[in-house]
Amino acid sequence: MLEPCEVAITMKKNHLFLSILFSIFWVAGFSQAIVTLDPPFPTSNDAVTITFNADQGNAQLADLPDGTNIFAHTGITVDGVNWQFVVGDWATVDNRVLMTRVGTSNQYTLQIPGSIRDWYANNNNANASIPSGASITKLCMVFRNAAGTLEGKTATNGDIFVDLATSGFSASITSHPQNSLLLNTGESITFTGQSSAAAALEFTLDDIVVGSEAASTSLNYMLNSDDLTPGLHTLIFEAIGSGTVRDTIYLNRHSAPTTAAVPSYGSEGIIYPNETTAYLQLRAPFKGFIYVLGDFNNWSFLPEFKMNKTPDGQYFWIEIPNLDPNREYRFQYYIDWEGIRVADPYCEKVLDPWNDPWINESTYPNLIEYPSGITEGIVGVLQTRPEAYVWDNSYTYSKPPKEDLVIYEMLVRDFTEDRTFAAVIEKLPYIATLGVNAIELMPVAEFDGNESWGYAPSFCSAVDKYYGPKNELKRLVDSCHARGIAVISDVVFNHVWGSSPLSQMYFNNELGQPAGNSPWLNQTARHPFNVGYDMNHESPATKFFVKKHLKHWIDEFRIDGYRFDLSKGFTQTNSGQDVGGWSNYDQGRVNILLDYAASIRQTDPSNFIIFEHFGAWDEEIVYANDGAMLWGYGGTPYSEAAMGWPNNQNLFNTTPQARGWGNYGLQTFMESHDEERLMYKNINFGNASGGYDTKNLNTALDRMEAAASFFIVLPGPKMMWQFGELGYDVSINDCGNGTINEDCRTSNKPVRWEYYNNSNRKDLFEVYRKLIYLKKTQPSLRDLGVFMDLGGYEKVVRFTNNDFNCVIVGNFDVVGQEMNPGFPFGGIWYDYLNNDSLDVSNPGNAFNYGPGEYHVYTDRRIVPPTNNYEIITTNNEDDLNQSFTEAIIVYPNPVLNNVTFKLPETPKSGDVIQLSDITGRVVISNISLNNGSGNKFSLDTSALTPGIYIYTLSIEGKLYSGKIIKQ
Repeated sequence: MLEPCEVAITMKKNHLFLSILFSIFWVAGFSQAIVTLDPPFPTSNDAVTITFNADQGNAQLADLPDGTNIFAHTGITVDGVNWQFVVGDWATVDNRVLMTRVGTSNQYTLQIPGSIRDWYANNNNANASIPSGASITKLCMVFRNAAGTLEGKTATNGDIFVDLATSGFSASITSHPQNSLLLNTGESITFTGQSSAAAALEFTLDDIVVGSEAASTSLNYMLNSDDLTPGLHTLIFEAIGSGTVRDTIYLNRHSAPTTAAVPSYGSEGIIYPNETTAYLQLRAPFKGFIYVLGDFNNWSFLPEFKMNKTPDGQYFWIEIPNLDPNREYRFQYYIDWEGIRVADPYCEKVLDPWNDPWINESTYPNLIEYPSGITEGIVGVLQTRPEAYVWDNSYTYSKPPKEDLVIYEMLVRDFTEDRTFAAVIEKLPYIATLGVNAIELMPVAEFDGNESWGYAPSFCSAVDKYYGPKNELKRLVDSCHARGIAVISDVVFNHVWGSSPLSQMYFNNELGQPAGNSPWLNQTARHPFNVGYDMNHESPATKFFVKKHLKHWIDEFRIDGYRFDLSKGFTQTNSGQDVGGWSNYDQGRVNILLDYAASIRQTDPSNFIIFEHFGAWDEEIVYANDGAMLWGYGGTPYSEAAMGWPNNQNLFNTTPQARGWGNYGLQTFMESHDEERLMYKNINFGNASGGYDTKNLNTALDRMEAAASFFIVLPGPKMMWQFGELGYDVSINDCGNGTINEDCRTSNKPVRWEYYNNSNRKDLFEVYRKLIYLKKTQPSLRDLGVFMDLGGYEKVVRFTNNDFNCVIVGNFDVVGQEMNPGFPFGGIWYDYLNNDSLDVSNPGNAFNYGPGEYHVYTDRRIVPPTNNYEIITTNNEDDLNQSFTEAIIVYPNPVLNNVTFKLPETPKSGDVIQLSDITGRVVISNISLNNGSGNKFSLDTSALTPGIYIYTLSIEGKLYSGKIIKQ
């Protein structure tokens, strides 16, 4: 069994050996240990009795009926690696690890006879031997009932780790493994110091002896906190035997926080006033006090790290000086006597003890270690001078027009085998060859788990480390912008998850829901389909929270736009389970979303704003008129058309014209991450007639080409789901083992790059590529007054104007049909996708079209660039990765004098280059490319005036074009 929560929890105290750890979770005063050992300082060569206190930690196994069996699930830490040589089969009656109950108490014991080393070597599940020189340093434990449905763990469900002693004389304060205690009034605390052999034992408090034994292995000292003055005190346990060991605990007698207004530069979150100072400010109304614990104070309750409280009681703040700019510091807030430990909600990096252990070193090199044994829960990281990312300023980038957007929705996890930003960068030549002008990343901010869709947000300004360091995300954005590709981020602000500080700081554990005084969250969701904990977007705290995060991603990562997940949930109108009522016009929600849109535009006026709304059209048009785009579902009509079924086929319903919208506010899609894959439906549920069967793979691919011919070219922004251009046919509910189950909806899906090597799938890619090129280069296709006949099997679209005319025709039946495309005039029409032509003698004539046959006719020949090579412009050819397709590399661009064209191979006689200005005037004509050196050709532009020029390369009769900027 894999250990789900490898949470190392070893407490280091300021003595010369590792003390025995009983429970990492503690409150400010004393709590009984989850696990105790007898003897208290065993080495790996000793026998030991383990006692499990079931009413401690998460207490799932407390107060069980007499006769209920409890089992240990245990391993050891060998050479620093946890959970080795595991003993105990999960969810079985395993007598090897059956524990003995002490009477009717909550205590259970397990005896390990002989020696720890031998017992694990002889009983482990793998029947493996422990190398003789291996260092065994910890016991690893989880306790369970027979079925494994109840588990005994730490208070926050972490695994339990216990340090083993080294050989020689050992001693420590075994009752309190932590290095400091926060004391309230009226506490009586008994401290127990123990040694591994008889010794002279002594407790001193602030250098005054308060207890001693001349020759013993144990000494107790009782302290009354009221006897201490407010502030810091030092309790030392000393044992003098064959050696001398001292163990120290710092005691902080708590007093009320100082009331002080925030500094002039203060704001929620983390601010660095200079390179050696961190300013922390946390919104925490109704809280009594907060301490900051971290690497900068040895995770101790020190009076100087008690945060100031603002006069209105809304905020706590502190300045932490004398920090090393080159060091990362781990830290948490410790809140009130409840002992809530959270990271700052605005942290840009966090450490997660449950999920980080599964992140590969190659994905996130040199990730700072979690402070095991010092704290538990998610830990924040701050650094006054983090490693900067140097943006490439050699290229000129501007966002594509909204009306020409073709967005590629991408889940990093399922797009590449490596599941990293770096791997996505390697595939950008493929994306650029396809021609999409934007990618939309499914959530990349820190979310619960690792292998996830990302819609369980925890820290909204931190990049999820499972995909790589934050600078790798910046490099991805930079690399996209260099290719003219915008980057849109899917963001989740409808809800937060249980690991978020917003839920942990104010939570009613008895009811299992947010507390009524939460500044951010509703106690119960205000709408159907909510997941996690619903945010109250009418609260000033939530508004600030959302706006700060939105500004962060634009400022820090140059994100071009946002797709708001479940935007219809941004409401305080309680619709309960009434889906229809929830979808009705809601002025409060309108106010909220328009306010967020306005805040985004204060940072970036041209930022794309996309709402996944699916609400009433009279509300959606308000957002569209404000400049946003609304998700427009086209799954059913496009799918049924592709499958060849007659019902509900009217594609017109997916257009803005159907809604009466005179703008480009509807972003249509055939597929999204939420929808069943169209190709899967084709080959499993498609229609057939005679020998024509849409379930046939190649026929299904052809019908996807027909659907794409209408989908891409119809006016307005479009979105496609990753690998749709290759006919991805794995069900959204595929479990990866041949079964289909809705429980597997969000599970990993196979990455199918081999599809590109299939000629029929690549034909679909080619159709997508050519259609996207046509959409981006022909402004006439933006015409919202286009003629459309999209009902039934026979579908026609006609763009007619003086500059460019285009007729799209498709027969979506499974039998042939006679159709009249309605050409606006006779003459030669060019079959764009097939590089053919049609002589139309009579525009009123009908033509016979076979089942699934489709054409895109244009009144002038449009030659899309070939797909043999991608064209990449840069200032440094060595910076480019060409792992997917070979490329024509153009550098430097912008250019001052000579621009170099690096070709995939040495050009042949007849291969030429031509240069035109932006008006089409030829300024350099047909210069032979084989006049260069090998596969490199240099063109002198020194005589040209500054501006934009279009080059055309003719290589073996194929044309390649792009632009260069003359400085």
